[in-house]
Amino acid sequence: MAIQKKHEQLWQDAESGLVVPAGIVSDLSQSSSQTYLEIKEKAKTIEKLYTDNDLFLPPTCDLVRLIGDAKALSDS
Repeated sequence: MAIQKKHEQLWQDAESGLVVPAGIVSDLSQSSSQTYLEIKEKAKTIEKLYTDNDLFLPPTCDLVRLIGDAKALSDS
């Protein structure tokens, strides 16, 4: 997984006419080269982890939704 980092200095014009630093903007992004099938397998592994440990996930839980979405995306 490649991680990309970007930092950019922000500048502001002061009333005196000088340009002064006004802060920094940072961006951190990760790009993944995993296939949809690999993501589905990870989702199923998480689901199995909960099942094997007798932990109930309510159907309205965000994790259940994400697992379902991962499996549906791979299948479509």
